[in-house]
Amino acid sequence: RQVSLAGTFNGWEKNEFQLEPVNEELWKVEIPIPPKGKYHYKFCIDDQMWMEDIENPQRELDGTNGWNSVLTV
Repeated sequence: RQVSLAGTFNGWEKNEFQLEPVNEELWKVEIPIPPKGKYHYKFCIDDQMWMEDIENPQRELDGTNGWNSVLTV
């Protein structure tokens, strides 16, 4: 029902970037380009579950037995 994007580029604020459904299988979001650097991010689903970006092969351990996706600008 609801998906948001959060990461080190926005202090992990899960309500700042809400994704919009394109169809039953695809969601989208546009964010400002952050300064050059390496950023960790995840999706927050229905304000309950955090999930890495399975379409992005760049990831690192999140310190809690899970993964953060990595964006390099």
